[in-house]
This record gives sequence, structure tokens and C-alpha cells, in this order.
Amino acid sequence: MTGEWAIYLMGLLCGGHCRAHAVRTETWTQGLRQEYDRIKEKAMEKKSVIIIGAGIAGLSAGCYASMNGYHPTVFEAHSLPGGLCTAWKKGGYTIDGCIHRLVGSKPGSPMYGVWEELGAVQGRRFVYAHEYLRYEGCNGKVFVFYTNLDRLERHMLETAPEDAKAARRFCNAARQFSKVGMPVLKPMELMSPWEKLKMVPQMRKLSPFLIWNRRPMTDILGEFKSPLIRKAISSAWPDSFPAGVPVGNHGVDERWCRRLSNRWFAGVQQSH
Repeated sequence: MTGEWAIYLMGLLCGGHCRAHAVRTETWTQGLRQEYDRIKEKAMEKKSVIIIGAGIAGLSAGCYASMNGYHPTVFEAHSLPGGLCTAWKKGGYTIDGCIHRLVGSKPGSPMYGVWEELGAVQGRRFVYAHEYLRYEGCNGKVFVFYTNLDRLERHMLETAPEDAKAARRFCNAARQFSKVGMPVLKPMELMSPWEKLKMVPQMRKLSPFLIWNRRPMTDILGEFKSPLIRKAISSAWPDSFPAGVPVGNHGVDERWCRRLSNRWFAGVQQSH
């Protein structure tokens, strides 16, 4: 299906106002109408499903719909697939709006089988960072959160030998969390009683997490004597996150944005 044809079908679905934007300046020719009838007739041969948007979620849904005997039709307003997972060039620069990391890209991880079925990992080289975060204090001293927990523990002991007990407790807790496998291949509502029973050992591994989750950050930081490590941990996991979601129809809605535009207009009028 061409990009123009997808845009045309989007207009048929939305109708009226959306159609004017989706169809743009395309003319509804007899050929397009025949193509529409052909696709519609083909879709009626199987159970059909309509998917709006050719982003990663939409394309994945289309792939799995096909695998399960459905005839999926994906509608996309853009001429290229990818949704937010894309990049483009502008004025000599590459504007990269793509993902930073692909969770489950390493063989053996629970999500790897999903990406393999979708054809997203075959023949693709992945780079795995050795550092999760690097904190530099005002005095120039640096603390690194290494992704390898053994290396992180050694770094904490080298940085602050006096914090050996707290460092080992911190890293051992992280090791316990890393052993917990989350069920990603099948939703809970589709699991059999036996499959749910097999999850019990995994849920028991979460007990340390529940203990740590109830502890305030000030309590955790109190175990460390090193000011550098205390600052590094508090910058990575603040006690409170200073970002709230405005309440409205869609989180940040038109009324909220209108306040900013009114404030801007008021400032323009005052300046004149």
C-alpha cells in the first residue's frame, strides 16, 4: 500500500474534518475506489482488524494479528512507518527522535523472543553501555554507576572503604532484583492456573524489593558516610520527583495551553 493510498483511507475512516487534512490535495479517482473495493473484499475473506498508526506498537499488533489468522490493515498518515521511532535530516543535522535503548535486545532475556518474531534483532548490532550514570561533584570527584554490579561494588569500595557494609548491602539488593523475571509473553488473564502457580517463585524474589520500596531515600542515604556516594545516589533516585501531570481532558489540554498563550498576548500588549 502506498503512502498516498493509506492517507486516503485514513480520510474515509475519519470523515469530514479529518478527511480534509488526510486526503490533502489528492483526487478521489476511480482507480483508488477500485483499489479500496479490492482491499475491502479481501479483508472480508478473513477476520479483519483495523490498526491506527504504523508506529512500533501498531506494526507489532499487525504482525501478531497476521500470525493469528487475522487480516490486519494499518492506517498511517505519514508516508513512512515508525511513528515516534524515527529520525530525519534538517539543515545538515540529524534530528533523532528514536528510542535510546531497546529493552530485551540481549539473547536470553524474556523480550528477546518477541523482537525475534518481529524481525527486529536479526542482523542488527547492539551496543550495551558499561555506565548507567556518571556523577561529578563540585570538587571534580566522579562516581560512576556501572551496569556490571560486581564492578559497581568494587568502585564503591574503592571510593569509600568506610562504606563497605552499606555498599555490599546496596549491590546485593540490586543482584536480587536482577534475578526476577517478569512475565511478558502472556498476559495474566490468559494464563492457566498452572502457569500462574509457576510464577510464585518469581513473586517470592520480589520480597526484598517490597522492603526497599517502603524505605525513604533519606534512610538509605543515611547508611553511607561518603558525601560523594550520597550525592550520586540522591541525584539518580531523588526522594521526590518534581514533575506532576496537569489534570484535564488529556493531561495537558487546550485550556492549559490557552493560559500560556493568554499570558504571552498580555505581555505583548504591555510592551506596546
